[in-house]
Amino acid sequence: MSPKSLRYFQSTVGSHWRVILNTATVLPYNRLATILLTAPLLRWLYRCFVYRLSLHPANRLPGPPTEWIPFSGNLKEIATNTLLTCLLSWSKQYGDIFRYRILGYEPHIVITDPKLVKQILGKKHDIFVKASDARTELARRLGYGLIVAEGDVHRQQRKMLNPAFSVQAMRQIFPLMAQSILELRNKWLGKVGSDKTMTIDALEAFHSMTLDVIARAGFGQDFQCVDDKRGDRFVQAYEALHVLEPPWLVQVCFLYPWFHHVPMKNTKKIKHTLTTIQEETMAMVEEALQRKNAGDQLDGVLGEMTKEINHDTGHGLSAKELQAQCLNFLHAGHETMTSALSWALWLLAKHPDIQHDVRKEIRQAFEVTQTSTIEASAGESMEVPSYDIIIQLPILNNICKETLRLYPPVPVSIRTPTEDTLVGEHLIPKDTFVLLAPMITHRQQEWWGDDADIFRPSRWNEAPANAIDPYVYMPFLAGPHLCIGNRFAWAEMKIALAILLKDLHFSEVPGSDPGMKHQIVLFPKRMQLLMQKL
Repeated sequence: MSPKSLRYFQSTVGSHWRVILNTATVLPYNRLATILLTAPLLRWLYRCFVYRLSLHPANRLPGPPTEWIPFSGNLKEIATNTLLTCLLSWSKQYGDIFRYRILGYEPHIVITDPKLVKQILGKKHDIFVKASDARTELARRLGYGLIVAEGDVHRQQRKMLNPAFSVQAMRQIFPLMAQSILELRNKWLGKVGSDKTMTIDALEAFHSMTLDVIARAGFGQDFQCVDDKRGDRFVQAYEALHVLEPPWLVQVCFLYPWFHHVPMKNTKKIKHTLTTIQEETMAMVEEALQRKNAGDQLDGVLGEMTKEINHDTGHGLSAKELQAQCLNFLHAGHETMTSALSWALWLLAKHPDIQHDVRKEIRQAFEVTQTSTIEASAGESMEVPSYDIIIQLPILNNICKETLRLYPPVPVSIRTPTEDTLVGEHLIPKDTFVLLAPMITHRQQEWWGDDADIFRPSRWNEAPANAIDPYVYMPFLAGPHLCIGNRFAWAEMKIALAILLKDLHFSEVPGSDPGMKHQIVLFPKRMQLLMQKL
């Protein structure tokens, strides 16, 4: 360009260069900003309306129609009737695999066909894992113990922990279980006095007793919850957590872990309480390790865990790993057994004839010679039959099985696939919530007969119950993720009922309905019973 032409260009265009620059940069920026702002919204709308309502493979499954409230799915019906009630009703309408929807029309798939459940919990257990968000929330509370671990980590942890829950280990800690139960029995006998009859809150009593059982048989500690002393910092924090966190908050945080970051009245208190529980658990672990190094004999499951060695590495569990396993054991074993014992006592109160029969069996067992002397904290003692005798009592065994059939402590278990996968002929996309529901399979007439909803312990002496598929009856799940503490749970439940029923009779409070509340564990809303000294 010649100098003259350049001057002409500058004189005619140069004065407007800022306008040209704005046209070239600002307008595209606005378009980009608009796209950046609207793209997530469009993607969300596509995911909710197009994919979830039209293209998702779950749409091929039967299920309840969505509610009229936008984006709510079936939450209105669930909120009105509870999830468990809905699942039981829907399973009768739609069969052994169906779907329902939650917020944003997200589909949840419910599978009760034992062949398909076996694929999920057995052959494909490495693909179907706990949802990543749920694992994050569990780890925040429990650390990366057996409940949270998946894949090779889970296999390695389980291999190391199995000896701590063996039959031999249960025989050794059985007297420790019996000690806490005996203290509750003595407390109740002392309160009945000359009246011989009183009203008890079984739920509250078992909440304290099972915490003491975990303390003694699990950690080698004495929390003294049955005696209402509870001066321990750990116990105070653990019980405060249940007050600070209402049931709805536990469920919401389990499904949506980000929710615990929402500023609320008790958020800081909950965080502080969780920290206290973790610190006190670590203190118990460090004390156990110090005693082990000093050559002391350690009691309980924690003592057994400190002995285990990883044969691949030659090392035992670290203090942090032991802390996580203790927290897992505490949360998994305490509330589930509180639930199981409460329901068992209520069912026996409703069926005095069955209660009479099992008491006769228990008293005969207490007369045998294979007993050990159990001393309670107040100095009173009792001769208690051995683990091998109690665990094999047929009527007591049937009562425990039937209780966990009708009221499985964990009625619903959630898994999500880590990749798109087939279950039978059904395509389950990655990250889809899949619900396995013992509460449904335990009550299906197809497997249990016309009296599936009735408490009848004798059914376990006959077909089909005496040969039931392990993927139909799953009070402790099944497959590689079968609860490692199931022997501990069976032993605790049986010795508790044996000691309490031997000298006490339980009956219903007229007009009292326990109700049900589901907060991961299936609890009664209340459990008041009449107790009579025999």
